Amino acid sequence: MPVDQLTTPALSRWLAVLLCVALSAPELALAQQPEDATQTQEEARREAAPDLEKRAGSGRATIQRRFAPKARLLYGTATLMTHVRDDFYDSWGYGVDVGYFYKETMGVELRAMQLRTSLDDAALDLKERIGLTPDARPQKAWLMAGMRYAPGYGKMLMWRRVVVHFDPQLVGHLGAARAEQRWIPTLDLSLSFLTHWRWGIKAKLDLGMSMQLERRDRGWVFSTGFAPVLGVGWGYNVSK
Repeated sequence: MPVDQLTTPALSRWLAVLLCVALSAPELALAQQPEDATQTQEEARREAAPDLEKRAGSGRATIQRRFAPKARLLYGTATLMTHVRDDFYDSWGYGVDVGYFYKETMGVELRAMQLRTSLDDAALDLKERIGLTPDARPQKAWLMAGMRYAPGYGKMLMWRRVVVHFDPQLVGHLGAARAEQRWIPTLDLSLSFLTHWRWGIKAKLDLGMSMQLERRDRGWVFSTGFAPVLGVGWGYNVSK
């Protein structure tokens, strides 16, 4: 049919036919693709996507169980202590701590220390120059009872292969120090780090401050000191 003889309705029909063919061409091409080509594209998409399950080790996230629970933990540690006081005396000693965590965050503890005390450099200088010695008495032993509070639990990686499990703790003891023939009321407050190892082995470092009230020649005197304690021991979780 000559172009000049086409009517408007005929042109409309031809345009509609061409539009339908153009829109259906991609669908026909997709339908004619072989099945193996579709599978190849699917495999390529899977390879490009990260395998999160493989990285995690399984299909669901897991949380490591508590390495060393403290609930119903009975423990004992051998300790070393130094006591640097503001009354011209320094002490070092050894002893034992025995305790029991009746729940995960709270525990009770008994501490017994044997001390060796000597005058510090300032007191020795005064003694040599003018023959004076402090009226404080050298301390020989501590007997204390206290509590441990563990608000949290953590672990850290050391040397790229050793995982250290630890508890930061707040510690307080109340008791008495033996100084010659006197018993001196004593309080210590500490920030402690208790670490857990295999076979129930425990190691701790208590960074403590001591406070004491002593009756001397001039009356009652309040003194303070620094009393760090290092301990290594063993613990056992008592069954219900």
